[in-house]
Amino acid sequence: MKGTQYAFGNGYTDYSNNVNASKEGAQTLYYYSADFVGNSENTKSSNFTVDLTAPKTNYEVVGINKDGTILAPSAKLKLTSTDNLSGVRTTYYKFDGGSSKGYYGQVSTAGLSDGEHVFTYYAVDNVKNMEGGEGGVSAKTFKFYLDKIPPVPTHEVKGDQHKGRYHYISPRTTIALAATDNKAGVKNIYYRIDGGERNVYGSEFKMTNVRGVHNVKYDANDLVENLSSNKWINVFMDNEAPETGIIYANPQFMDRDTLFITSRSNISLKTRDDASGVKSVEYNIDGGAFKAYSQFTLPSEGYHSMQFRSTDNVNNKESEKSSSCYIDNSPPEIFIKFSIESIGTKKGLPLYPNYTRMYVAATDKKVGTEKIYYSMDDAAMALYSSPQTLDASEMSRFRKNKKYSVKVMASDKLGNQSEKTIEFYVGKDSE
Repeated sequence: MKGTQYAFGNGYTDYSNNVNASKEGAQTLYYYSADFVGNSENTKSSNFTVDLTAPKTNYEVVGINKDGTILAPSAKLKLTSTDNLSGVRTTYYKFDGGSSKGYYGQVSTAGLSDGEHVFTYYAVDNVKNMEGGEGGVSAKTFKFYLDKIPPVPTHEVKGDQHKGRYHYISPRTTIALAATDNKAGVKNIYYRIDGGERNVYGSEFKMTNVRGVHNVKYDANDLVENLSSNKWINVFMDNEAPETGIIYANPQFMDRDTLFITSRSNISLKTRDDASGVKSVEYNIDGGAFKAYSQFTLPSEGYHSMQFRSTDNVNNKESEKSSSCYIDNSPPEIFIKFSIESIGTKKGLPLYPNYTRMYVAATDKKVGTEKIYYSMDDAAMALYSSPQTLDASEMSRFRKNKKYSVKVMASDKLGNQSEKTIEFYVGKDSE
C-alpha cells in the first residue's frame, strides 16, 4: 500500500499520525487508501461530534437561610450540572478541603460544626472534560456560615422588687426581655405568663395583679430558626400595703372616747406585712413632719394626735392612720380640813382642842382620785377610806400639849401622786 489520504475540514492530506480534532462541534472525516499501482479504494467518511467544553455546575441553598450565606442546620445544598454535548457523567463536592464525594442528591449540612465553611463542587462529562480544570483545582466554591447556636434570652425585673423567700414585686413592676445571637440575629422573643397564651415580646410588661406566686416562661429564636431553651422568671406579686397599729403602755385610763395616759406611758407602733415585709414606719405628732419610728412618749400635758403609716419592701404604702390621747401628768390636789377652828397657836403651829376632827379629801381634774393614804407621826402609811375621818384626839388618847404630824398622799387613776404634810398641836395650853 502506497498510503492513506484524509480530509478533515480542509483538502486531503497524507495520514501519518493521529488526527487532532481541535474544533468543537459536529465533524466529518473523509479518508481512503491507494496502492503502488494506482488502485484506490472508494472514499469513506465518519461523522462525530467533538466536545471540548467542561460541564457547568450551579449550587442552590435549599431551606432556611439568611442572605444566602448564613445557613440553618436544616438547610441543604443542591447542585445542578449541565453539559451541552457529551452530557454530565459525575458531579463531585467536598467540604473544607476534605475528600471529594459523588453528588447523588441534596447535601445536608447538619453534620458540620457551627462556623465558617467552604463548599467546593465541580462536574466531569462523558468525555472526561473536567470543570475547574484537570483535577478540579479551579473548581467553584461557596463560602457560608453554618449557624447552629440559638440566641441567649435574658430578663430584667424593673422597678419595685425585693428578694427574700420569693422575688417580690408590686403592681408597678415591669418585666423586660432581651436576647443576643452570635450570627444570624434575633428574630423573636416569646413569653407566656402563668402558662397562658404564647406572646411575641414587644415591650416591657406587668405581671398579673393577683397576690401570690406567678411565673413567666420565655425563649427566643434567630433568623435561621434556632430556638433557645426555655427560661423562667418566678415572682411573688405583693399588692397589699402593710397594716400598722398603735399600742399605749400603762398607765392608761379610758373615759368614754378619750384615752388618758402619762408621759411615762410608752407608745409603740406595731406593723405587719405578710409578703415582702416592712421597709419603714413613720409617724408624726400634732401634724408635724413625719419621722422614722422608734418607741416614744409624749412629754407635754394636754391633748395630742398622732398620724402613722408603713411602707413595705416593694413600696406599697399604707394609708395614714391616726390616734389621739390626753397626757395627764397632774396629781390630785389634797385638802385637809378641821371640824373646828384652831383655838390658838403653840410654837408657831395651830392648836386645836382634843375633840377636833380632821377631814381629808383629794380632787383630780381629769381622771379622778383613785386612793388616799395617810401617816400620823411617821407611822406606816395607811389607806384612808371615806366617809370615815381621822380623829386625832382619839387616836392620841387625848394627850395634852401633843404635837401631831400628819402626812397625806393621794394618787389618781394614772398613778400621778401628790403629797401634803400638816403639823399641829392638840391640847388646852396656848402661847
